[in-house]
Amino acid sequence: MSPTLVGLAVLGLMMVLALRADRRLAPGRAMLPMNFAPDGTVIRHAPRRIALWFMPALGVVVFVPLALFAPGTPGALIAATALLSGQLFFHWLIGRTA
Repeated sequence: MSPTLVGLAVLGLMMVLALRADRRLAPGRAMLPMNFAPDGTVIRHAPRRIALWFMPALGVVVFVPLALFAPGTPGALIAATALLSGQLFFHWLIGRTA
């Protein structure tokens, strides 16, 4: 399987995770933590949809140019791993604080 297809599959997974988190993380809260201090305290809040869809949107910004201008490069795999890991960590932090 090509790295570009793997990157796009991970982008789809990120979208599914954002939908799932919207239903499960802090139901009923309109604002969710967006930025955290190193000690885990919340610095800033954002509207729910912005907080949960930021990482998938960033994934689109990264994967689409990679798929168009550098198909088949390992950059898609590196980006997929980093963004998915960041999203999972972010959801874990929200779950701890919200």
